[in-house]
Amino acid sequence: YEEGTWDVTIANGSVYANYNKMSYTKIGRVVHISGQFRCDGASSDVAITNLPFTVASHSEGEGYTCLPVYSHGNDYSDDIDYIVGYASPGSTQLEIRGIRDGSATVTVNGSSSGYFMVGGSYFAA
Repeated sequence: YEEGTWDVTIANGSVYANYNKMSYTKIGRVVHISGQFRCDGASSDVAITNLPFTVASHSEGEGYTCLPVYSHGNDYSDDIDYIVGYASPGSTQLEIRGIRDGSATVTVNGSSSGYFMVGGSYFAA
């Protein structure tokens, strides 16, 4: 059992210094993360680059992870139905993606002072 916080870093931008911490709890190989971060200026194709533990790799795709994300004040197209966080096996990156009805995922851009709230679990390597 382990719990703690970490300072979030993102690809293609930066986070506001007072809104950059998220928490985690690890029980066995299950890692639960929760919290929010705020973009410090515009950022394109937002992704958390430093999950607290590497996502487990598996042979049949069961290592892929999709977490719910709430977005406030960010820049994305009107035809996005919802936003998710997507992590690939063997990585420490959680990509923030928009989902369109009947279409592929699209990137989500952070706006100056835009918030993302993330919560959910994944299996650690």
